[in-house]
Amino acid sequence: MMATMRDLTSMHSTRSLAAGRPLIVLAAGTFSEAHLEQARVGRRATVEVADLGSRDKVRETTELAAGVIVTNNPFPRELVDALGPRVRILTRAGIGLDAIDLASVAHRGITVINLPGYATDEVATHAVALMLAVARRLKESDEAARSHWSQWRGMGGMRAIEESVVGIVGCGRIGAAVIRRMAPFTRSIFAYDAFATKIPRPARLVGSLEELLGLADIVSLHLPLTPATSGLLGAQELALMRPGAILVNVARGSLVDQGALAAALASGHLGGAALDVLVEEPPQLSDAILQAPNTLITPHVGWYSTRSERRVREQAIDDTLNFLSGRQLRYASLVTGPHTNEV
Repeated sequence: MMATMRDLTSMHSTRSLAAGRPLIVLAAGTFSEAHLEQARVGRRATVEVADLGSRDKVRETTELAAGVIVTNNPFPRELVDALGPRVRILTRAGIGLDAIDLASVAHRGITVINLPGYATDEVATHAVALMLAVARRLKESDEAARSHWSQWRGMGGMRAIEESVVGIVGCGRIGAAVIRRMAPFTRSIFAYDAFATKIPRPARLVGSLEELLGLADIVSLHLPLTPATSGLLGAQELALMRPGAILVNVARGSLVDQGALAAALASGHLGGAALDVLVEEPPQLSDAILQAPNTLITPHVGWYSTRSERRVREQAIDDTLNFLSGRQLRYASLVTGPHTNEV
């Protein structure tokens, strides 16, 4: 009788376990193959790509796994509960943890790690590029040059960047990197972070989000998505922003009430928005934000460069195997597991 794919996978994984090599499952999605990961671990582990999109798929493909690596894959409780009994570590090959049910993972006694520093430069540079592109109306200028060259004045006025006040919300790795990048453009940079005590010059800390929104001509968000930050900017907060101000978001779409943002743009209260992240990715074609004026949207590519993609894959497999081998983590942050109470 011909062996099924599941039988072959099980046989392969069993041989790996018998040889003393842990099985690490890489969720199919952003990365479609595991050649880089397998070459990096050599004979120390077996790496397999698997569809982890359903409870049955997770149960089947992680039955013998010791570690699982995910990228943007949603991992709610039902998938966590289906993880195989040998799984000891769940690695987020990225920064944000909002797609993973951390409480369920902690309840299972599984360690979670993430890689907060793998794309700091890429995301910060993307944020600044978006700021400048919207402030200088590059999208509209390109359209004018292609069709109505002499009508460029119809695009509306442009505030000089050096006269603009930039507001940074969140001063972790990326927020601080944005401040350093914007320093040559303007000396007027304010920042709000409930936990920061020291930030790069020339930025100055303000005492509240409301204060920052009232000061800035350009507001850039650099916060994780948590229950406390979800919907951080709603209609009330957007109304506090200066008339004609620009909002930039390269963090998480749900930090902002997207419907309220579309309305603020349509009314003319806000002068523009640049978004690398949306509430729903990809968005429905009927989403109001796609029709909002003076809006520049990129498809969640702020993290990407050919080097950062390789970097995150290398760091994810290295520290997954480091953990399984009892060695110190080199790149990752411990989110849940031994020596941490975070869930």
